Amino acid sequence: MDTLRIDPSNSMGGTVSDFFTEVEYIPLETTKESLFGSISKLEITDDRYLVWESSRRYILIFDKKGKFLKKIGSAGVGIVHFSLNRWTKQFIVNEQYARYKYYDLDGNLLKTVPATAEKDKNTSFMQMHFLSADKGFADNYYQASDTTDKYYKTFNGSLITFMGEDHKVYSKSLQFPKNQTGLETIYFGNFQNITRGDADSVYYYSKAFEYSIYSISPDRVKQSYQMMFPLVNSLPQGFTSDTTLRNKRWEWFDKNREVITNVTDFYRIGNNLMFTAAAFSRTDEDVLFYNLKSGSLVAFKHIGRDESNSFLPIYYSRYNYSNTTISNCYRGSLYGSISSLDMFNAFEEHKDRKITYPPHLADYFKNRDRKDNPVILRLKLKENI
Repeated sequence: MDTLRIDPSNSMGGTVSDFFTEVEYIPLETTKESLFGSISKLEITDDRYLVWESSRRYILIFDKKGKFLKKIGSAGVGIVHFSLNRWTKQFIVNEQYARYKYYDLDGNLLKTVPATAEKDKNTSFMQMHFLSADKGFADNYYQASDTTDKYYKTFNGSLITFMGEDHKVYSKSLQFPKNQTGLETIYFGNFQNITRGDADSVYYYSKAFEYSIYSISPDRVKQSYQMMFPLVNSLPQGFTSDTTLRNKRWEWFDKNREVITNVTDFYRIGNNLMFTAAAFSRTDEDVLFYNLKSGSLVAFKHIGRDESNSFLPIYYSRYNYSNTTISNCYRGSLYGSISSLDMFNAFEEHKDRKITYPPHLADYFKNRDRKDNPVILRLKLKENI
């Protein structure tokens, strides 16, 4: 385990060319069928983008150039989550917790399997993160552990459950004491406590009210990083076991807005770590890069635009708090999205610079508008920031 001392107030900034070797924008085709607002979950393969918008509960499939291919889902039948299996080149959607549907990456339905969680007490309803072709894991809440409760399952009392493809639980990890039963968890917007690692069979996981990062692989869960923040930003000792705070932690954080609730959106790219130090008081120093070799700390929102990215945005405007922009890591690049509103605002703001855009972006600014679909953003970090 690495212990990292992080002081967000001492983070530095610069321009895009100081920190990134590649910045790419991929507009997603906008049609009547493919129109959506924001990306709740983005999955990436070698030739596909899979986009889920939780409010509309559709899965939209685009190719790597942004061309719309297919929409999965129908009105009145909500997709509550989906999982990508890279080994079988399939994705699985859960419709209303009633059934699992298996699709190939072109959106062709392969099979439908009824959910049987209430009949089988060793089966989990939770979203599966695949670690191999037929095994993965899901994260749980601090749920009831009373064996007489009708919702009790044998894996209650643990935060991580390992499952087979049929969602049957075969192991569990990160167990919690009985006094943490019902502990409320706090994650903001689309902030993720589970993120893909630097290999297909590795994920990173963070608990609420902790500054620890765990790595999850097929054979173990281990604590990889422990972050230490300044006292003014840190939780008091015994925060999760303090009975006077039961069901009052939201209220406590509202009065202590500078205190970091937990670490989310964690990614490792080479020697660089990216993460969000989430707190009720949003600042320009909450999304951070940390280099394990040099110890340098960079605030994402302190990185200014320059010629290398045509003065286009690399993160959401300060008025858009839905997430941190970055929502996945794949093949050594960070991926996220920028709204068309922010893209066109930047285009108008820098019109006097007479920027020569790549052909696909020139076409985008000529023929699209600020109400179009979001634009996929791909960032390649320098090895040493």
